[in-house]
Formats: sequence, C-alpha cells, structure tokens
Amino acid sequence: MKRAIHLAFCFVCLTSAGQINCEKDFFLYFEAYNHIVKLRENKIKIIAVSDSIVDLDRYWISPELEKYPIAKRQLNTFRENKKYVWTEPYYCSCLDALCTKEHSTTSATHILFFSQVEDNILLAELLPCTNTFIVGAEGTDCLSMSYDKLSMFTLANRYLFIFNTDSSISLFLKEKMIYE
Repeated sequence: MKRAIHLAFCFVCLTSAGQINCEKDFFLYFEAYNHIVKLRENKIKIIAVSDSIVDLDRYWISPELEKYPIAKRQLNTFRENKKYVWTEPYYCSCLDALCTKEHSTTSATHILFFSQVEDNILLAELLPCTNTFIVGAEGTDCLSMSYDKLSMFTLANRYLFIFNTDSSISLFLKEKMIYE
C-alpha cells in the first residue's frame, strides 16, 4: 500500500512542470511528514501542509550534530553563504500533493511548513493556526495565511532531518522555538 501511495504521488510530481528533483524530494518530504505526524505530541493535532517551500532558518545547536560535522557546518553557515538574502516562498507541486485532505470537514489546528531540500537536509516547522496577534484571523483558513504572519509571537515546533543517500532518515532532531 505504501509503495502504491509513493508511486501515485511520484507520478503527480513527475508530471508537474518546473519542479527540480521533484521525484527525489517528494520521498524526503513524505518521509518527514509521516515522521512528524506520528510523534506523540502531534497525534491529536489536525495538521495541514503548506503547498509552498519556505526559506526556514537553518541555524541549529545540538550535541547530536557533532557526529555530522559537514551537515552542522552547512546548517550554521547557510544564511551567511546566501549573503543573508531570504528567498520568497514558492509553490511546490510535491507539497501540494502531500496536503492532507483527510480532515476536510474539520479545520486544521496546525500547519506544517517545509524548507527546500539541500544536501539531504530538510527543515520543517509546525505552527498553530490560531495566532491572537493576527487581526481578523479568527475563522480564517490557516492555509491562506503566510508563514510570516503565522510565526509572529508564537511557539513553533522545529524539526531537522538529515537523510541518507537512500532517502532514509539518518538524524532527526526537534526543538521548540519561541518567535517574538
């Protein structure tokens, strides 16, 4: 069954124009998504997936990263290497294919944002759909709100995935982030 789902989603990705490495990246997004929704703290949440890639901050401090010196250096110099220029979010058909429709009758309680996959490194942030600092957001579908708005003055769960070349998860880290 899992293989059939992978193949169906891969077909969607392969037929989408303009997606670089979509078939490869889709499996990484799919694995990350499945890992996140299966976490005990996320089991009661209704998680929607943003259809856009977001330029998430990659700086990460963790003793577990000492075993991954190349990835640690890539993460912690990412912003500097991009000359501190942030990329605007952009549509990704693979993420659109990943969007969960299973809870279509119930509004999402959280939304999951993914970074671009670079060097087999993927970041994700899970943000609550309710943010009392957004004027007029009450009753608004969080999929229609930007990452910038949802991440204002809130608590997010951040996830870091480092994948092996066979797309299996080599390292998974999580942390809470308070955005002010």
